[in-house]
Amino acid sequence: MSRDLLNLALHPLGMALRAGIGLVLKGTVDQVRRAVRRAKIMPIRGVEIAGLEAPEDPSCAFLAERPDLRYARIAVAPLADITTIEALVKLECLALLRATRGQRIPIDLAALPELQRLDLDWFDGAESAFRMRRLQSFGLSNCPLSMSASLAQLTMLRRLRLADCALREIDALRPLGALTWVALHHLDKLTDFSGLSCHPAVRFLWIEGCRDLADLRCLEGLGALETLRILDCGEIGGIEALRSLPRLRHIHIHGSTRVVARDMAFLRDMPQLESVVIAGMPREEAAHWTRRNRPYPLLRPDLLRPAFVNPARG
Repeated sequence: MSRDLLNLALHPLGMALRAGIGLVLKGTVDQVRRAVRRAKIMPIRGVEIAGLEAPEDPSCAFLAERPDLRYARIAVAPLADITTIEALVKLECLALLRATRGQRIPIDLAALPELQRLDLDWFDGAESAFRMRRLQSFGLSNCPLSMSASLAQLTMLRRLRLADCALREIDALRPLGALTWVALHHLDKLTDFSGLSCHPAVRFLWIEGCRDLADLRCLEGLGALETLRILDCGEIGGIEALRSLPRLRHIHIHGSTRVVARDMAFLRDMPQLESVVIAGMPREEAAHWTRRNRPYPLLRPDLLRPAFVNPARG
């Protein structure tokens, strides 16, 4: 039976099968609480708690009944007792989402020794995330910090997504030598991109909605970069800097973005390029690349493997 058909059959039971994870319970906190108690002997690997309406009981204390959980995805705004998560010492993948502005959760995320992947909407008390030195994947949204220094502690980080944060610079990315996948989304206050320059390992870079990008010379020296996506970043110059990227295979710059350049013909002399789509490209160059472009792996899933949660464990 295909996964889609199996999930259709599991839906009335408040369950789903997630790739790389296994069987999860899903629903509102009240629904998941009841399902946890019904499924005591089942190999449940995770929970997904959604819903922003006021629950009958906002407590998450029941999660302590399943200390074997490897995965949790939780909309935290209407919930209480979220610190119960500290008892889930086998968690490998955690998402705490939909926090309300000013919400305080006194949780020590560093108390989760197996956690490798964390997606976080900022809340008061989230600072402990920066002490998780085994973290390999970090998605951070709505962080009010203006300086990036805290990120430098995450020395094992391979994947980083920053969205709607107040950062003005990203210098802390430079010493993160394991970092291969980076997404910078809607960082309205980010004016200094020099933390990207000469990074030795970044292979995928996605910049979207960063209106102060302005010049691609900040990408010089990214010797490992293979895929570059830039969307909705306004007018951009300095495209000649791409000459310095010997492994670049895919360039996609479009949306509300316009590249200003006298000449883009030099891109034809970069033999490793497989696809080029650039807003503002001269008609002749656009036609050349339309004929030549190869399929483009949008998010480079090859860089996100292996899975962070292994359902075969334990």
